[in-house]
Amino acid sequence: MNALLSGGKVGEDSINLSLLHYVEQLGNTLGLSYLTQDEIAGNVCFVNSPELRDDYKTSFSSKDILNFCYAVWHSESYREKNLAYLENDFLQLPYPKGSNTFWRLAAIGGELLAIHNIDAAKVEKFIANFPQEGNNTITASIEEMDWEIVDGEDNLGRVWINDQQYFDNIPLSVWELKIGGNLPAKKWLKDRKGNTLEVDDITEYQKIITTLLETDSLIKEIDKIMV
Repeated sequence: MNALLSGGKVGEDSINLSLLHYVEQLGNTLGLSYLTQDEIAGNVCFVNSPELRDDYKTSFSSKDILNFCYAVWHSESYREKNLAYLENDFLQLPYPKGSNTFWRLAAIGGELLAIHNIDAAKVEKFIANFPQEGNNTITASIEEMDWEIVDGEDNLGRVWINDQQYFDNIPLSVWELKIGGNLPAKKWLKDRKGNTLEVDDITEYQKIITTLLETDSLIKEIDKIMV
């Protein structure tokens, strides 16, 4: 069974009622009680500690729901099954198979959120480099001819931004990773054709490549759980 919510096709009251129904049914499915943020702030009992093992938890919060849904919405299998809803701006909120599935997906969703907000330590560990000096201006159209594989064993490539400079050590899986119908690693550069990259821009792109690599890895974990 699924809860169907709309991002803008019903009134606010309807959305609130749908959310309340979803939270109630989710609690029944998980066998857990829902705690508001005020209840969490006023409850010093150990049962609400984030360090508690998942199988000992007796409650969940809006943050747990957000993390769970964020993971689900990044699942390839979920998006394929609900493509019609997503194309019409609907959000299909699923119910997990059980509490173990819920907590596993919530944990991954929390990781994804941290990575996408660029506040995770992993994002600072750059894998892509920008080795050649030059004017840093993107003159290439960032098409197929501007991308090449340089390490066939590990599927690592480089993308040329002009005749002399390139970003190197980019995994093929990252270059081909599609999110929301776009190829982020390619789009970021295409959108900046004609621009001269500053140091902060180069660093930002390196962060994006690392973020996409971590995202790809976590999406694969999510899809294993969602099967």
